[in-house]
Amino acid sequence: MLACLMCAALCVYGAFLAGQHTPLQEARAATQETLIQAESMSLTGSVVRVTSAGNEVVFYTNGTASASYSGSLSKVTLAARASSCATSPLAEVFVDGAKVGQTPITSQALQNYPVALSKASGTHQIQIEYQNDASSPCDVNLWLDKVTLTSADDACPTPSANTIIGAGDIATGGVGSTNDATAKLI
Repeated sequence: MLACLMCAALCVYGAFLAGQHTPLQEARAATQETLIQAESMSLTGSVVRVTSAGNEVVFYTNGTASASYSGSLSKVTLAARASSCATSPLAEVFVDGAKVGQTPITSQALQNYPVALSKASGTHQIQIEYQNDASSPCDVNLWLDKVTLTSADDACPTPSANTIIGAGDIATGGVGSTNDATAKLI
């Protein structure tokens, strides 16, 4: 956390030295979303298939939908819906074989179900599992429309001037500067 705060402070200070008086929120980490349509994912399970309309995957039995992704991850959001039953289907989210979260799918209408996580940049295997199939007292099924992967860009933007910043420079406004500047960590 301290490293992120220092990065933000140095980004703001770098913009100051370059003559760009940028708001603090512009120095915060940028996010990027990648959309994976469920019907394009690899499917396993005895009765897990793309719907006849071709726009969703339906899990009539326990099964998985998986895909590869390159980048960092801060959140996986499932656009999903459930059959009408007293028991809700449970969607489990795995990254690189490790369970990172789960969410009950409670609505018969398509809704977003976010799962927060933190994975460093790299190539990852994303897997959505449905493992609580039941047929009594009613049939519990899960429909998955898409998976949205959110990544946080951890890198600071590069200042337009080649500047080496030291701790003393933050307090004085720069090497040889007469301007006072203070980096405020929020």
